Amino acid sequence: MISQKRVVVINDLSGLGKCSLTVSISILSALNIQPCPLPTAILSNQTQFNEYSFYDLTNNMKDYIKIWEKQQEKFDAIYTGFLGSYNQIDIILEFIKKQRDTLIIVDPVMGDNGEIYETYNKDMCNKMKELVSLSYIVTPNITEACILADEKLDIKNLTNDDLKRLGTKISNLGPKYVIITGIINKNKISNVLYDKEKEEISIVTTNFNNISYSGTGDIFASMLTALILNGNSVYKSMEFTTNFISKAIQYTNKFNIDPNYGIYYEKFLREVII
Repeated sequence: MISQKRVVVINDLSGLGKCSLTVSISILSALNIQPCPLPTAILSNQTQFNEYSFYDLTNNMKDYIKIWEKQQEKFDAIYTGFLGSYNQIDIILEFIKKQRDTLIIVDPVMGDNGEIYETYNKDMCNKMKELVSLSYIVTPNITEACILADEKLDIKNLTNDDLKRLGTKISNLGPKYVIITGIINKNKISNVLYDKEKEEISIVTTNFNNISYSGTGDIFASMLTALILNGNSVYKSMEFTTNFISKAIQYTNKFNIDPNYGIYYEKFLREVII
C-alpha cells in the first residue's frame, strides 16, 4: 500500500476569488499530498469584493476536530490560514498541541498594506503570536511581520538589516524559519527567508507590476508546504514557489482581469503534477 502524506488545511472556503481552501486543495493534490480541509467559514466570494455572504463555522470546528481525534487520525502537517476570531485561534491551538511530530506551518493572516484587517484587534494579534510560537515555519507578509515583531517600519523603504531584525524577533517567538512575503521595492517584489539556526536571510526577487491579486499568499503557503513535504529544502521550496507565482501573474496580466478574481495559476499546475 502506498502511503500518501496528509495535510490539515485550516482556512475559509470562498466561492470566488481563487484563494484559501480553493487553491490549497488543488495545489496540494497536484503535488500528491492529500489535503484534509478544516473550514473556518464559507463565503460567496473573498472579502475584497463590494459585498459577500459569510457563514461562520466556529461553532462547528470543535465537533469537526473531535471526530478526527476520536478516530485517532494522524497528519504529516498542519497549515493554518485565515482564522476569523479569537475563539478560532484558541480552538486551533488546542488541536495543534495534541498533534505530536507534525510539521506546523502558520500563515498569520492579520493585515496587509500596512494596516490590520477590520476583523482583527490587539487581543487577536497577541493570540496569533501564541499560534506562531508552535510553528516550524511562519509566512507573514511584511505588514504581519511588523505586527508579530512589534515594529513600526516604513514598509516601502526596508533595508536588509530591517528584514533580518524582523526575522530574528519573529523566530524568537518559536519558529525555525520565517518567510516574509511581498516586500515591494519599485518594480521588484521579494520574499525573504530567515533561518534561525544560521542567523541569516536569503532573498528571492521577481518583477512587480503594481497589481496585488487575490489568493497569492494562499498559493504561496500551499505550494511551499507541499514541496517541503516532498523532500525539498525550505529555501528551494520558497524559490520555486516565488517563481511559479511570478510566472502565473505575468500570464494573468495579459487578460486585464479584476485582481479580486485571482491569478490563472491552473495553467502551470501541469508543470508540478506528481
